[in-house]
Amino acid sequence: MTQQVVHARVIAATKDTSVDYPSFGLTIEERGTDTSLDLSACDTAITAFVNAWASNTSFSLSGQMTIEYYDVTTHLDGSPAGSPIHLHTGSFSPGAASHYMPEGVTAAVSYRADYGTDVEFAPGTRPRARDRNRFYLWPITNLAMSQDAGTGRTILSNTFITTVLNAVSVNLLGIGTAPTHVGDLVVWSRKNASVKPIVDIWMDDRPDYQRRRSDQSTLRSTISV
Repeated sequence: MTQQVVHARVIAATKDTSVDYPSFGLTIEERGTDTSLDLSACDTAITAFVNAWASNTSFSLSGQMTIEYYDVTTHLDGSPAGSPIHLHTGSFSPGAASHYMPEGVTAAVSYRADYGTDVEFAPGTRPRARDRNRFYLWPITNLAMSQDAGTGRTILSNTFITTVLNAVSVNLLGIGTAPTHVGDLVVWSRKNASVKPIVDIWMDDRPDYQRRRSDQSTLRSTISV
């Protein structure tokens, strides 16, 4: 019995057309007694996940989101999966105008499968890397950040990290109605053409940066000398 696997691309619209629409990807497998995912339940779960931390996102986001689902059940090697099989449009509540950061500032969510007998390093390859995935959240603001008391460096706040990790656990694991339709976020290895259940989810306290999310400014200030 082949269980359905979909890759969901979660896209946020921006107010300024010069700023790229940020997105992140989630791979979900049907792990219930039915072979097909309940995509409506996935819509609800992903929207709830986003809204759990959306108040920390950039005011440059419009509050409109789109979720595109691609059936990768027979394309786990990364081969083209064709057009989306399901589209969902929804909304979220972005952060306030009084909190800001460049649109490239974000945070990474990482997760892994059971390593089993895989080693970290082997000649010409890294087997354990195939057991790990991550995705970058939409642009975040200083509301999601804190300062390390000892070093003074900027870090992601414990509150923000806890909120995001709990949202992953609550909303992206056990999607749908048991025992028939139960979808789970999974680790997808294109190299191994396989998906595996998640055993650990984590976030580092260091903010990340996505250069492709920052476009050239439309305004320039110049002085003549």
